[in-house]
Amino acid sequence: MSAIAIDGPAGAGKSTIAKLLAKQLGYVYVDTGAMYRAMAVYFSQNDINPDDENAINGAVDNIDISIEYKDGVQQVILNGENVTSLLRTEETGKMASKTSKYAAVRTKLVALQRGLAKKTDVIMDGRDIGTTVLPDAFAKIYLTASSDARAKRRYDELKEKGENCSESVFELQCTATESQPGSNDIGSQFASVQGVRGAGEWNLGWGQHTATQELADAFEEGDPRKDETLLYFIRNGKDDPESIPANKPYGEKPISNADVIAKYFNKKAYTDPAMRLKFTKGGYWVNIRLIRYADVVLMASEAACELGDLSSARNYLEMVRARARGNNIGILPEVTTNNQNELREAIRHERRVELGMEFDRFYDLVRWGIAKEVLHAAGKTGYQDRHALLPIPQDEIDKSNGVLVQNPNY
Repeated sequence: MSAIAIDGPAGAGKSTIAKLLAKQLGYVYVDTGAMYRAMAVYFSQNDINPDDENAINGAVDNIDISIEYKDGVQQVILNGENVTSLLRTEETGKMASKTSKYAAVRTKLVALQRGLAKKTDVIMDGRDIGTTVLPDAFAKIYLTASSDARAKRRYDELKEKGENCSESVFELQCTATESQPGSNDIGSQFASVQGVRGAGEWNLGWGQHTATQELADAFEEGDPRKDETLLYFIRNGKDDPESIPANKPYGEKPISNADVIAKYFNKKAYTDPAMRLKFTKGGYWVNIRLIRYADVVLMASEAACELGDLSSARNYLEMVRARARGNNIGILPEVTTNNQNELREAIRHERRVELGMEFDRFYDLVRWGIAKEVLHAAGKTGYQDRHALLPIPQDEIDKSNGVLVQNPNY
């Protein structure tokens, strides 16, 4: 038997190449992540507490996991039972997340993976595959790609898969079931709070957190992120349906109540019509993405700029713009300025359009010290300098015996 090990950084395309190579060579592609989830299924089925390390350690010796293929589709076998359909449930995901940290679990899975490699020709990808799992592999491949290419792959995956992809760093998990189609216990009102405020089939929510024309105008000509950020709609009885484009990917033209004054709803809280029919129009199943990879890259760009490392700042900025540009070289030109102030403004602009409608803008403005200037220019004159900080409760000040001092102008 022979084995091929593929290692490399996230976003380089390891899994894609591994699957294609396995198909071409007739090897078995071993999804190591699925094996962790299969072990989690065993723990759940046997009511093992994921926080009880001793119980976990005692259970791993009773577990056998193998991978088969039926009609070209991977099947994961746990102690002789096909558990493929159980691997992607919320319960299994939570159990796998909690138990994968234990050394006994990792040791057992490495042994199982090596056992598979002794029985059949396999291809595995992942961190430390070539050094820890398959140190004697017939071939070891370290697959890498440029930072721009990896960022583009992350973005494409975000658009294709949406939730829990490599672009997502930290994401609050939400779901809906037939028995709980609109429950705050397992889901959230994230989408319904921002959904189209209409009637009948278009009663998708409360219509809050809407985009301004200023945001729409901030996007550069041809920037594809504009259509991914702004949800176009018409007001019932007031607007011509031909005045707006159909929203991708579902081809819908939502109809709001006639009294809606907003220009756009939040496209990033837009829900799948098939899921609306299956559960509710409230979108309780939509995850809340709290930190994205692009946000982190732009943090690095901003930090480098403020430290005077303009070369690194431009490189980080270009990672985000190149990903958004894709193969359309006629849009979003690379920022090449050597002027720190100009580069600072370019980074701030990029944060605005890249993270539009993701709740970052206000805090960016406060952090940059320009909140009052920008908000007043947009007609939001209620904001004053003191609003950069919240007031400290008077009870806490009294309890501190003079240690705490109220924030200015309160």
